[in-house]
Amino acid sequence: MIRFRWVRAVMAAVLRAHRTPAKVGAAIGAGVFLGCTPFFGFHTLLAVAASLLFGLNFMWAWLGTQISNPLFAGFLTAGSIGVGRYLLRDASYTVGR
Repeated sequence: MIRFRWVRAVMAAVLRAHRTPAKVGAAIGAGVFLGCTPFFGFHTLLAVAASLLFGLNFMWAWLGTQISNPLFAGFLTAGSIGVGRYLLRDASYTVGR
């Protein structure tokens, strides 16, 4: 049986790095923001870029991007359309039409 102790060691080191609540919150918040963008398939690359650019923990940012899974896609789409309609103050762009 092959043991992957190094994977556990790397994961523990990554999760321990930048563990202040403010930094973890910033990384998760950035990940959720990036996960709500329409760049499906590129969220991981965006999380890497944001982590390097802002000095965030990649693992927490990547976990935040996981909001854009198929279970939430409909809610994200409806919410995005609703927010856009509110910002544009235009009722012609609705989910039902």
